[in-house]
Amino acid sequence: MEDIRRDMAQLSRYAEGLEQLLADADQAAPARSQGTDRSGMVAVAVGKDGLPEAVAVHVRWRERLPAGSLAPAVTEASQAALRARGETWSQALERSGWPARLDRLGTGADVAGDPPVPAAFRRPPASAASRPLDILAEEAIRGYDTAASVAARARSAPPPQGRAANGERTLTLTVQADGQLTCQADPRWVERQTGADLTRVLGELLATARRGLAQASDATGAARGNQQSVQFMQEILAALGDAARPSPRT
Repeated sequence: MEDIRRDMAQLSRYAEGLEQLLADADQAAPARSQGTDRSGMVAVAVGKDGLPEAVAVHVRWRERLPAGSLAPAVTEASQAALRARGETWSQALERSGWPARLDRLGTGADVAGDPPVPAAFRRPPASAASRPLDILAEEAIRGYDTAASVAARARSAPPPQGRAANGERTLTLTVQADGQLTCQADPRWVERQTGADLTRVLGELLATARRGLAQASDATGAARGNQQSVQFMQEILAALGDAARPSPRT
């Protein structure tokens, strides 16, 4: 029983260290990233949460962008913004030494400031066979990672998304949980709009789609998050209980 208490205390410290690492990573996320389509006529800004927060269409968009190309241009600009965000974030983490801290935590290195990892929860060498507790440790890491957690909870259901359309149904925006933005537009309607009109309508639809995504994400998390957490804790306790039982005498 004492061994179990010690391992649980070490695991708790390990979880605290991992939580701090993730908090530091979140803090390093760029406040805003921007990307444009190849024509330069559509720009999308991505916020600190990784979701698109603004779409702008140039006042002279007709000079370089056919009306039928507006929708794919919005998606292209969104992808460019996400790439810019990832590059900026990665560089910030590298400068702060974050990857090295994560590696020390995962391998159980005894480094000041990094909580020790119980031997049973350390990453096994490449040549070693995986053990149940190692698998659970990897699950714990993924559980603390927001993006991986969303993906895991959505295995049996479509990923949450938010969608919004204007009154005429001639313009539709869809926002995915991973930040992807897609657009559908009627070229005949687009042709009649100014850049300011398009920017305004896109902004309104984006705000509505983001609210829809938030509601869908909350519903998905409530339905699957508790079940996953309970099951995971049961696995940990069962594994530790098995490890604490004396081996049968031969």
